[in-house]
Amino acid sequence: MSVVSTIGRGDGSGVSTPRRVVIRDEPAWRALWVEHAGAASAAPDVDFDRRMVAAVFSGDRPTPGYSIEIIDAQAHGEAMEIVVRESRAPAGMIAAQVIVTPFHIVSLPRFDGATSFTA
Repeated sequence: MSVVSTIGRGDGSGVSTPRRVVIRDEPAWRALWVEHAGAASAAPDVDFDRRMVAAVFSGDRPTPGYSIEIIDAQAHGEAMEIVVRESRAPAGMIAAQVIVTPFHIVSLPRFDGATSFTA
């Protein structure tokens, strides 16, 4: 198992469409962070010589109770599998009709091979 470290997680991202992304350089990281958190928020530092960023976004969801999480990352030879768990609001849950945008952004040891996301 890789060492996965959470950079940010919650239900209020500026990324409003479903997306899964791996970032291995500073310019791409800064661009994603601006899209996610806005230009007024500085992106956390990441040492891209040793680490990379994986991010998952659920997109717009109609009520609270939805979540998304990167739960594991495993290298298998030339490829890395990033395991994602996405949860829906429980059936019958009473919640305000508020749009949420669940996300999870992590750093993990740099891997330059192919990556894929699985549920």
